[in-house]
Amino acid sequence: NLLKQGNYAESNYMFSKAFQFLKEAYGPKSIELAETMENLARVSSLQDSHEKAIDTYNEVLLLKTEYYGKVDHRLAETLINIGRMKKNQGKIEEAMKYYVEAAKLTKLFLGEW
Repeated sequence: NLLKQGNYAESNYMFSKAFQFLKEAYGPKSIELAETMENLARVSSLQDSHEKAIDTYNEVLLLKTEYYGKVDHRLAETLINIGRMKKNQGKIEEAMKYYVEAAKLTKLFLGEW
């Protein structure tokens, strides 16, 4: 796969094409866009474009929240990804807020261990 090979420009191009196709097929607020948007954010992250990645992850979080609601374990992965980007920027306290929120959602889903 292009991303694993480090071909970020081609990966970004392919994910962007997929995003446009899905957007036209399902509409701009469709949950079907979330996975492709997360892939685009991942490419941005690998290119050290952390702000761009955070912006995209925030869009994904908004889509997921609108689709699944505010209290759903499927938001946790996106929250963790935003936390990771904040950590990479050296914003540890901000990162912790996202990690804690993800942990709370996961705990609600899994219950006590």
